[in-house]
Amino acid sequence: MDYQTFMDGIEAEAVFRNFYNISMVPRMPGKQQEISDYMVRFAQKLGFAYEQDKALNVIIRKPASSGMEDHPSVMITAHLDMVCEKTAESNHDFTKDPLTLIREDDLVRANKTTLGADDGIGVAMIMAILEDTELKHPPIEAVFTTDEETDMGGALNLDYSKLISRTVINLDGFAVGCSCTGELEVYMHIPKELVSTKTELTGYSITVDGLTGGHTGMQGMEQKGNANTLLNRVLTELGKHTDYQLLSFNGGNGMSSAFASHACCEVALSDSQCLEEAAEKCLAGFRDELAIRDPGVKVHINQLPELPKEAFSDETKHRLCSLLTIAPDGIFTFSARHPGRFEGASNLGVVQTKDNEIFATCLIRNRVTSIKYYLLDKLEALCSLLGIRLEIEHELAQWDDNMSDDLKKVLEEIYPDKIMEHFDGTLECGLFYSNLPGSVVVSLAPTFYQMHSPQEHVFISEVACSYERLQKLLGRL
Repeated sequence: MDYQTFMDGIEAEAVFRNFYNISMVPRMPGKQQEISDYMVRFAQKLGFAYEQDKALNVIIRKPASSGMEDHPSVMITAHLDMVCEKTAESNHDFTKDPLTLIREDDLVRANKTTLGADDGIGVAMIMAILEDTELKHPPIEAVFTTDEETDMGGALNLDYSKLISRTVINLDGFAVGCSCTGELEVYMHIPKELVSTKTELTGYSITVDGLTGGHTGMQGMEQKGNANTLLNRVLTELGKHTDYQLLSFNGGNGMSSAFASHACCEVALSDSQCLEEAAEKCLAGFRDELAIRDPGVKVHINQLPELPKEAFSDETKHRLCSLLTIAPDGIFTFSARHPGRFEGASNLGVVQTKDNEIFATCLIRNRVTSIKYYLLDKLEALCSLLGIRLEIEHELAQWDDNMSDDLKKVLEEIYPDKIMEHFDGTLECGLFYSNLPGSVVVSLAPTFYQMHSPQEHVFISEVACSYERLQKLLGRL
């Protein structure tokens, strides 16, 4: 949708103008030089002091409005990167292509890709605050971080000694957030041994798709389908009835934090009827299990035009399939302290066939530290038995509620229809709190629906309401 059509008569014009503009800039994790430089130019245009560090974080400082110069500085923060998920038929290249935004009445989405509202809307709201010359507000430190969606590398490498604010407003997640889960990401490296494919066999691809995907924290309680584990179940059923060679296995879009909405493997076998029957049986079970949670699940079988010359050895196949069968995946325990929330969960989000190995990831989320390490113990024991190398890619502590009574009172007045939420995802708030002694942290943002999936969307009216409330809050701090 072109800019003029998208912006025609839209609420919160400044927010959506900035959101549209940054949506034209690639914001893929690990490749954020362009968007970081864009924010530097934005600061220069406004004439505000700024800093850009080696991690590509950008800090922009806006002086207080008239009459609020003696108020304590407030840090407002959002992350520049976005989850890059797309539908199976999309040819979008997140490294260089602008997003195609679509406005349908009150709803905004993207064309066959994630919208990047997480956290582009947060970024755009801060940009609108910085532009506003009429707004009443204290001194502002606007902090734009990088790589939040992968390892929070930006927040981890931020020089906190340069920040004076001790009230932190994080525009990520939802309104009003007062705690979040911790996380631990595990990389698993499966030795890839190859043998010759038996020439008398026929090659087939098996694909599981039609799943909605989504954010394993924000939508964790919805227990969406995982294409990686579902595809492995097809292989398990197939192996009960016939021998086959596994040629490749790939699932997920490279993000451990997202449910894998698509997975595909290639097999070689002699009995196509067994394959069809295994797929049909599994699909019937999947549709029954996921009738409410993820009803669009599909299983496809296609004959390969040419049989690959090499296949996984039996040992390699055993290691991969055993890992996907036994490793913890999904909700492990529910929280008694916070009803309706999980206490521990894990997600086998990525499987990739590489040149010399098969690479897999598992993201563990936790509200209780001991649960996190128990799930890690399970993975370590399993990988040890299977001869799989395991490494911890990153670990982040949970953020426990530390909001002051004074801030709580103000928030209750401005957000009377909201309750203090305990977020099932992992935010940067824990890092801000632990690195800024004496700080008070709150997460405020409009709701991002079906985050981390091509169905991600926001409602214009909700964004406008959230922005108006943020403006009021700044005038009270």
